[in-house]
Amino acid sequence: GYASLLGVRDQIVLYPKNADTVVKDILENNINSDCSNGRKEKVNTYVSSSMKTAIKKFEKDVKSGNVEAASLSLNTAIQRVDKAKKAGLVHQNKAARVKSRLTKLKNAMK
Repeated sequence: GYASLLGVRDQIVLYPKNADTVVKDILENNINSDCSNGRKEKVNTYVSSSMKTAIKKFEKDVKSGNVEAASLSLNTAIQRVDKAKKAGLVHQNKAARVKSRLTKLKNAMK
């Protein structure tokens, strides 16, 4: 009877002692939610990492004194901060604070 239920996940290997637990997990959708949580974690990591990278790139452009490159990287950094805020990875106040500080750095270059 268990084999028909296990078509959902081929990777599961059943042992007699834990067969009921695995079937219960499948029926309660725990295994599927673990997979989707893993996907969400990867996306969240990518979004927050790209935000930090964009901020560092902007700071590097400011340090080098290249106004044109700094303007482009500022726009990218602000977009990444907004995306992280929208995803709930950064609090609204922190996003505003970061964007304000970056903009002040850019304006100080002129």
